[in-house]
Amino acid sequence: MGKSVDSRTSFDSGRMESRFTFRGVRLPEGVTFDAKIESLDAHRHLKDLLNERPISVKEEVFYPGGTEPMHYHLACWQVFIGVEGELVISTPSEKTCLRKDTVVFIAPGTIHTAENTTTEFARFLIVSSPDTKFDREIMEPESSVVDHVAYSRSLTNRVGDRDPVQVLAETPQSIRQAIEDVQQSVLEMRPFAEKWTPREIIMHFVDSALNRSLRFRMILSGRHPVLTGYDERELVSIRSEQRATAFEDIELFSSIQRADVALLEQSKHRFDLPSHHLERGETTLGELVHLEAGHDLHHLDQLRRYIAAAREMR
Repeated sequence: MGKSVDSRTSFDSGRMESRFTFRGVRLPEGVTFDAKIESLDAHRHLKDLLNERPISVKEEVFYPGGTEPMHYHLACWQVFIGVEGELVISTPSEKTCLRKDTVVFIAPGTIHTAENTTTEFARFLIVSSPDTKFDREIMEPESSVVDHVAYSRSLTNRVGDRDPVQVLAETPQSIRQAIEDVQQSVLEMRPFAEKWTPREIIMHFVDSALNRSLRFRMILSGRHPVLTGYDERELVSIRSEQRATAFEDIELFSSIQRADVALLEQSKHRFDLPSHHLERGETTLGELVHLEAGHDLHHLDQLRRYIAAAREMR
């Protein structure tokens, strides 16, 4: 995943001066244009953004090979301003390269991802209006437009150098901490239209744990098994009719996770065992474990963001 420098500030457009000529691209239309900026405030595309509130400016650095998962923003306009190196920004239908003194505009609702395919660092500024704090939706693998390879890579990149089995072991406690002192009414709120509630995210943790637990055992006991996908939203819909509380679901998830962690700790010498996933192709047990650890981290981040957004709605 792309790693960012920890420097995020708002700014007064009247005090930010820059003079350069650049080539810009507007997504999703892919329209290119040349322009010369005497000051950021003088350029109408940026001026429109700078006059809106809230607004954020963030500097990011992608390391060589760094990637970002396929995602979109419901309401946020973004302007990527190249500073150093090269970054490939892609939508499901096109790609464009962000370089020094180039600009890419991304409209709300545009599915996109970014990747540094070079051996050098890529540094750029992102101007967002409004802020993307709660407005960032990752494309799930069931989506017909998602790039399964990019999605899988983005999840495993979340794990980094950590032991994926240890990541799985820590998830139950992380969920408990995320919902500590959170009222049930907040867990049931839907901060984003057509997206899960925090409560439904917890249900998904249980469903995914049951599914991967079976997959782990199929790989360990079978001969190159075929792994199929499932409709995660349908399962959550069915489970929403049950009377189990969030804490009961967390206890169930903890039991499943504990058994799987013990099994995986004993089986690390067999992580090269193969399987075939109908959506992602050939994958080993070790690759699947890394993917599932990243999946936990992804939904933990989603759970925290949705709880925070739900609280702001009250």
